[in-house]
Amino acid sequence: MGMRQRRWGMGLLALLLGLAGCARRVPPPPPPPAPPPREVPLRVHFLDVGQGDAVLIQTPEGKNLLLDGGERGAGGTVIAYLRQQGVTALDLVIASHPHEDHIGGLLEVLTAFPVKTLLDSGYVLGTPTQERLLELVRERGVRYRLGRAGNVIRAGPCTLEVLAPEEPLLHDTESDANNNSLVLRLIYGQTAFLFTGDLEEAGRQRLLRHGREVRSQVLKVAHHGSRNGTDEKFVAAVQPQVAIISCGANNSYGHPHREALRALRLAQVHVYTTRDNGNIVVTSDGQQIAVCPERGGELIVRPRLRPSAGKSPSSSPRPAAEKQEIPLTGRYIGNRNSKVFHGPECKTLPAPRNRVLFPTREAALQAGYRPCRRCQP
Repeated sequence: MGMRQRRWGMGLLALLLGLAGCARRVPPPPPPPAPPPREVPLRVHFLDVGQGDAVLIQTPEGKNLLLDGGERGAGGTVIAYLRQQGVTALDLVIASHPHEDHIGGLLEVLTAFPVKTLLDSGYVLGTPTQERLLELVRERGVRYRLGRAGNVIRAGPCTLEVLAPEEPLLHDTESDANNNSLVLRLIYGQTAFLFTGDLEEAGRQRLLRHGREVRSQVLKVAHHGSRNGTDEKFVAAVQPQVAIISCGANNSYGHPHREALRALRLAQVHVYTTRDNGNIVVTSDGQQIAVCPERGGELIVRPRLRPSAGKSPSSSPRPAAEKQEIPLTGRYIGNRNSKVFHGPECKTLPAPRNRVLFPTREAALQAGYRPCRRCQP
């Protein structure tokens, strides 16, 4: 390169550098917009409370629902788990039926958390545990609702349907308390969960006979996997892909029974138990389901069916009962047949299936009931 060319090149370089120094700085391009936040999934926690039931439902909009609370000794376990999940209050507590292994732990729960509403089966067993639960509901100002087939509870994008019990309540079955359990179906998008309490054969037959829509991807197996809670016909009606059994290790009942397990496995259902898998969390984004057990492998489920709300189109069900709210009481017990009301210590109390509860004497009188001559002045 000649001297003249070199000087020309150096001069051009100096000119470019000078221009660069005088140029305005160009701001960097703005960052790409942040992706829209993903919707919080529905979370259903099946708690390991031994030989009992407890289920925490956390909806996408932040509602906390508790279905049963295990036996009395499980109350502390339930409270600790709820606090781990960030629960500070409960929008709804559901007592599926009044047996100790379902409502015993709720006594501690109601003293540990503010509770807005209790949904109850309304079956009067008359045990001290049930009486204390009703007293706590009254003392703490919890709204009391009686669950009956046809009731619907909205929780943001989720729908909770009550499928059973219905009036008149079943009686003279192997266990009236079990067969009058609240049966609930939780729907979110294209996914559904079925909670069956301790439903036995009589309650199961009535549910199917009256044409309730039970199809669900996730089945909370009835009565801890007892042989009288699950059969092939019911599994075929529900069409579950995942089954959760809540039972304790080495329980005296031998739950889950091989008959129930056989019915589920013949239908190629993935079975989890709190006994073997510990706490089990099932999440749904409305399109698919993820099962995350404390012990054992995770599972992703894409629904084979698209659950619809309401009743099965192939059935001819009875008209659904209207949603109703009743006051809480444990003090005045009416006989729905004789229209007489009694005090709780009366020796002539009606059979549990015929009882109606009233909060006050005045409420019983206003409902058209007359006082018992033996116990009411």
